[in-house]
Amino acid sequence: MTQAPTRRFPWRCGDCGKHSVLPSTIPWSSNMLRNGRHHKVELGAVPAHVCSECGRASVGEEGADVIECPDGWSKSNVPHNAPNANCGDCGKETE
Repeated sequence: MTQAPTRRFPWRCGDCGKHSVLPSTIPWSSNMLRNGRHHKVELGAVPAHVCSECGRASVGEEGADVIECPDGWSKSNVPHNAPNANCGDCGKETE
């Protein structure tokens, strides 16, 4: 099966309507609960598509993969109180 060609950049921005959306990276951070304690997780460069005119950013599949499994554990798939659990997405040990 052949893969469909990807759209060429720049894309039209859904907010401002200009053809100014390009591939980029954005910083991402979140507070997560792990073993009963809150931890701030900061990812320095998550792949995204960013409008150079209005600044709107959207995270695609590649960026979502980075967010879901930063450094071997998943925000949504690892039980909060499970030490040494495996990430549901990549299988790496969490601690």
